[in-house]
Amino acid sequence: MKDVIAILLIIIFAICSGLYVLDTYGNPTQERSIVVVNKTTEIVSYGFGSSTEYLILADDGVVYHAGNWKMYYDMKIGGRYNVTVKNIYDCRHGSNFWRIEKINEV
Repeated sequence: MKDVIAILLIIIFAICSGLYVLDTYGNPTQERSIVVVNKTTEIVSYGFGSSTEYLILADDGVVYHAGNWKMYYDMKIGGRYNVTVKNIYDCRHGSNFWRIEKINEV
């Protein structure tokens, strides 16, 4: 029985490690220069809980998801920023959901 549990733990660890590597290296970040047009928040339900999405509309027409609340509040409407973004879902499918990883004010 202990051998089965150990093998299951090794398999779970290998799957999680593989998914982490795919997310880190299979989904590269991009550098973009944006002007913030508008900002808003949205509460999204996830099963028994919920979370707040911090959304930023940029001059390129894309709605970016701020990586955390501090980024959201630091970005001012009308401000120009160089941002490092990552596609949230899968860059191969041309998803238009982008998460801001890092900001630099211009």
